[in-house]
Amino acid sequence: FEADQGSNVDPPGEAWEEMIVNQVLKPAKFETLDVTGFSQKALNLEFSEAIRGDIALIGFGYMLIISYACLALGQPGDRVHSKYFLTLMGVLTVGLAIVVAFGLSAAFGQFYGPVHSVLPFLLLGIGIDDVFIIVNAFLNTYRQVPKKSMDIPRRVGKALAQAGVSITITSFTDFMAFIIGATTVLPALSSFCVYAAIGILAIFGLTCTFFVAWLTIDARRAEDNRPDLCCCRGPAETSHDENMFSSTCCGIQSGFMRRFLRDKYAPFILRKPVKIVVVCVFIGLFAFGIFGATQIKQSFSFENFIPADSYMQEYFAEDERFFQAGTGVQIVTEKFDYYAKQEDLSQLYNGLLASPLLEDIVDSWYESYRSWVFAEPQFSSYRTQGLNNATKRVTNSTLFFQTVQTFLADNGRDGGARFRSDVVFAADKTSIVAARMRATYPQSVVDNSRLQVDAMQDLREEVRRASSLPSFPYTPSFLFWEQYAVIARELLQNVLIAMAAVGVVMFVFVSNPQAAVLVSVCIIATIVDLFGAMYVWGVNIDAVACVQVVLAVGIAVDYSAHTIHAMQLQQGTRDERVVKALTDVGLSVLNGAISTGLAVLVLSGSKSFVFIVFFKV
Repeated sequence: FEADQGSNVDPPGEAWEEMIVNQVLKPAKFETLDVTGFSQKALNLEFSEAIRGDIALIGFGYMLIISYACLALGQPGDRVHSKYFLTLMGVLTVGLAIVVAFGLSAAFGQFYGPVHSVLPFLLLGIGIDDVFIIVNAFLNTYRQVPKKSMDIPRRVGKALAQAGVSITITSFTDFMAFIIGATTVLPALSSFCVYAAIGILAIFGLTCTFFVAWLTIDARRAEDNRPDLCCCRGPAETSHDENMFSSTCCGIQSGFMRRFLRDKYAPFILRKPVKIVVVCVFIGLFAFGIFGATQIKQSFSFENFIPADSYMQEYFAEDERFFQAGTGVQIVTEKFDYYAKQEDLSQLYNGLLASPLLEDIVDSWYESYRSWVFAEPQFSSYRTQGLNNATKRVTNSTLFFQTVQTFLADNGRDGGARFRSDVVFAADKTSIVAARMRATYPQSVVDNSRLQVDAMQDLREEVRRASSLPSFPYTPSFLFWEQYAVIARELLQNVLIAMAAVGVVMFVFVSNPQAAVLVSVCIIATIVDLFGAMYVWGVNIDAVACVQVVLAVGIAVDYSAHTIHAMQLQQGTRDERVVKALTDVGLSVLNGAISTGLAVLVLSGSKSFVFIVFFKV
């Protein structure tokens, strides 16, 4: 025990375990035999190795987002209008929000698990999207009003009047989606949603204050013709006034992209034949998504969290090949007088033997003890007093507990040494605190997640009916089987409630039922299509995938909400408003999608199961 840190430690034991991993499990090759093995220490080391191996990959993903943002927000070749500094302030804004989210969540007692490692990617993507929207709205003011006709504070106010409403809608819809997800009974999903909800609010608050302040400062620097990143120097010798507040997308000037969206893309998709094709593709993907949602399986396996090239994968393969014989289950009894309840112990044993859910062998310390105590010569003198030959019961309390201890200490063939860990005595050795019997689920149950849930729940009911003793079944596998019992219901419930909340928030902010319904339809279609993609990718429903789907609900709001809000601000016919909306926010939405997509694409090379699922979903 390490007193100064308040944790249990065993340095010799940990050193021995690490030696076994390094000298026995890892080499795995000897002159006369091959060894594959498993230990908890080896599992922990492989988890850590997978995470360390992804650190460089994660860093590269962050740098990719930052680099693209620098490219998209300004003119890389222009010393004055490159906007490198403004981009760094946008990234710093998101970084501060991440610190706030992690700090407050930890202060609120929320735990941090493996699935939380995708949070910085999520928050960075959402934060950079908000930066694109605000900067784009600010640049639009220069296209709408000449430079000398409006000062910078008014331009910032005009930009926030448009972009502020847009990011308010997306931030609060994201917040509602995650805060509803936090009400789930799944601890990993609940904790993740708390972290994400706090992060969303922090990004919103800091973007509207901290980042906007730096946007104003950067605009003043640019109008004074001072170089970017070196604003303390005097005015630059040259400046490109015609591109003063321009930006790029994939290295292409925003003027060109705006003209492309306005003159080429928008008129193309508004043609009637193209509309028909788009609707048909939409319906086709939606139908396939429904099919995929009905085919997705519930599954969880430790092997998923171990890199594919790990030596431990060979162990799991050999174990599945040669040693699949079901999984053990313990029936724990506690908090009663074991001497007085001997018949009840036998009833429980017989009930387990008759259970169709279990193999036909039940290992009971008490039944083995009964056979032993009546066969043991040293207790023959008690046959007339203390032992009942007819019922095969011990009828003296003191003798019962003494003989149980003797039985557990017997290392003979029929002795009870193998049950020592199954019976726990009180400190004074005059009573039993708890005990357990052992049984086995057949392999047919282990291989089917639906049967696992039924077997777990039915065995609990059978144990309850078999005896009045305080007892319950337990196996470590129940930790995973429990999620199968609730995860499908929880996932569907949280997604539906989150989508309903998004619709309500959209209606409140936009005050247009058609717009709220349209955004809700887009989100529903996105999530259904996502299930179809998960089926194609082979992604099963587990706690990790559940987190990613709820995360997808929040992300799916942003692009449709930005577009629909921009359309509400326009005048003219329906088609004219679509063209104007795409012209105003199309570039920002495209930049946000590309920056997030590039970072997620990097994760395709990850060895971590969490990041691989994040990439696929």
